[in-house]
Order: sequence, then structure tokens, then C-alpha cells
Amino acid sequence: MDVEYGRLYARCIPGARFELIPEAAHFPHIEQLEEVARLIGDFAAGL
Repeated sequence: MDVEYGRLYARCIPGARFELIPEAAHFPHIEQLEEVARLIGDFAAGL
């Protein structure tokens, strides 16, 4: 998937942010579980 599509999608959601996860494709929550969990925790901590 094109990275710019993800960035545009995030800009359409108030409060969202785009994070590129290295070495992950269509299933980042499976391919890079620890990184996704860290990013979600960081996001939640900022709320």
C-alpha cells in the first residue's frame, strides 16, 4: 500500500497520527506486534 495513502487517511481522522512501522506490510499488528503495542501505548498515554 502506498505510504501517502496512509498519511492522507490519518489526516482525515481528528486526533489520528500516521506511524510508519519498518518491516511490516498489511498486518503490522502481527508482523511487528511489540512496535504496534508500544505505539498504541504511547498514543493512549498522550490522551
